[in-house]
Amino acid sequence: MLKRLFATRKSPWIPGRYERETYEIDFSGSLLKIELPPHHDYEGFPAEPVKTQINLYDSRSFTSIEQLGDMRFKELHEKKGLETLGVTKRSWELFGPVWREQPVGTVAFSMVACRSDALPESMSCFNPNHFEQVLIRNLYFRYPMRPTKGYFSAPINWRVKEVNGNSWVYHEVHMDFAQYKKKGIELLASQPASFDSHLFIPLGQRFFLRVNFWYLGYAPVESCLQHMNELRDSVIDSIQLSLSPSAQTALDDARKRWPNDRASQYRTPEPWVYPEWRQGEYEVEPDTVITKPGSQPPELHPE
Repeated sequence: MLKRLFATRKSPWIPGRYERETYEIDFSGSLLKIELPPHHDYEGFPAEPVKTQINLYDSRSFTSIEQLGDMRFKELHEKKGLETLGVTKRSWELFGPVWREQPVGTVAFSMVACRSDALPESMSCFNPNHFEQVLIRNLYFRYPMRPTKGYFSAPINWRVKEVNGNSWVYHEVHMDFAQYKKKGIELLASQPASFDSHLFIPLGQRFFLRVNFWYLGYAPVESCLQHMNELRDSVIDSIQLSLSPSAQTALDDARKRWPNDRASQYRTPEPWVYPEWRQGEYEVEPDTVITKPGSQPPELHPE
């Protein structure tokens, strides 16, 4: 309780900060171990249970186009060619002075298994170059193809980590402050403390895991990020993966087939041109009407 009494924005109280819950998740024979801080939600919403058995080859478990409802998102989903399966969600909250009952910041965490249906048979997520192409293409469909979300810059802080011959990729997505400045839109001083971090781990020829950290931060930004990054890094550093025999064979085959292929060690943000759009007329047009197309989706290249 003393930590809560003396909490400040620079030195926040984070419930269960140094506690960890260990989980082992079976992705069709590939075993992933991860340590997570306990879930905490000020409004009382419970954590989403961790699915410990994931059948990557059961298409019924992945998001179907029929489940999306809105036709605009169905069309986008088809073009994107990426099916997803939620593994878990939870949140970690940061509290400031005791007289403020609500948290000053939140890290929302989730894990999602992904299947890239757009990936040709001649490509593999176990090829680092191919995997990089999949991730950059996915970014395009998540951001410039959904302009109502705002303007974003990605990938930021791109990093590649080799783990037992498998290339794991980390990057962030930040608000594109230059775009907002051009339009004369003022942002809060705390805005740089709100962004998304993602770790991507190949699990198969067309399967991968996306580990997400969504920051809703506060000022002072430097102090906020210090504590949020500590939570994120402790989770990422705890991850261990043992591939199934079939997945390991696919990884070994990819390394033999493409011995010289590597992922970029450094990337600058994509030079996206966002489409111009307007609100559609009620009950006559879609909610969002594109008046001038922007960047085209990046193509996948086997060689």
